[in-house]
Order: sequence, then structure tokens, then C-alpha cells
Amino acid sequence: MQYVRISLLSLLLLGILHTNTKEPNYPSIQNISFMQCVHTIPMANCLEGFYKIPDFFIFKGAYVYVFAHKDTLLAYGVANLDNSAPRQDKRNPDKNLRQRSDKGVIFLNIAINGEELQNGTSYNFQDGMTYKTRGKILANGDLHMEFSLDPYYVFGKGLIWSRLNAKQIEDLGLKAWDKEEVLKTLKSK
Repeated sequence: MQYVRISLLSLLLLGILHTNTKEPNYPSIQNISFMQCVHTIPMANCLEGFYKIPDFFIFKGAYVYVFAHKDTLLAYGVANLDNSAPRQDKRNPDKNLRQRSDKGVIFLNIAINGEELQNGTSYNFQDGMTYKTRGKILANGDLHMEFSLDPYYVFGKGLIWSRLNAKQIEDLGLKAWDKEEVLKTLKSK
């Protein structure tokens, strides 16, 4: 029983328990460590934040924002690593979407199952292709993501998405977009 009191006290101190809201008011995970987060709130909410995707071969890296929605993890681009301007989605197979920006549009949709990310798809704005996607949540909060053209992940590549801390986010001047606006892009795939 003493453990429960400590947990409830921790939740109160972190500002999680609110009786006047429908949705839980989780603390900003940028202010606590990933391990503190997973011991306090659901794993999916601990993953929310900014990540750095490295350059790979001909593909340019980017800063992305990841967040949970229902039982899935979603991601959208925020800025390019090389500080270049957002680009249009010129290689999209749907000609009606070729004028949209590559920022603020959800490109990753993947199911969360414990520490595993499964049955996902990711759209690559740079080549206009959609890839099968899976991944794993690493102990430090980084994501090991794998992208493939085939269901067996023979023709694919794995990348580490590095989680950014509050200082890195501030130094880079990254800002999250309005979630409701970003969620509307799910309909425009």
C-alpha cells in the first residue's frame, strides 16, 4: 500500500492527475528522462517529441516530430538537417498532392506493441515511395527503424532516430505543429 501512495504522490507532483479534464494531462516529457517517463505514464506518450533522422545515401536527413494517436505512432517532418527550405512533394504518385509541402504532413504510421513497432508504413517524400516499416524502442528513447520494399525486410535499411533533449530542441528552434492540423493530413495520403 505504501508503494501506491508513493506512485500517486509522484503523479500528483508531476501534474498528471487532474479531475476536470477528459484527457490525461501528462507532464512535458522534454523535462524528464525517458526512463522516468516509462515508469510514470504510458510508453506511447513517452515517445512523443523531436527526433533526428540521419542522412542516408542520396536521402537527406530531417528533424521530425513523433506522437502517439490511438494505438499508433505517427511522425511528420519539421525541418531539414541542412536548414534548406521545405520542398514540394513532387514525386507523389497522386498528382493532386504534388504541390503540398514535405513538412507538417504525416509520413509514418506504425502500431505500438510494447517496445516493438510493427505493421507500419512510411512515405518517403524524396522518392515518392511507400515502405513497409517496423522498429524497436531503445532503452534511451531512441528508435531503431527499419524500412523495406519487401515484407521480409531483405531489401531495406535500418536507421537510428535519435531523440532530442530540451536543450537541443531549443538550440535548433524546433516547434511542433498543431496536432489537429497535422492529423488532417492522414486523409490526404
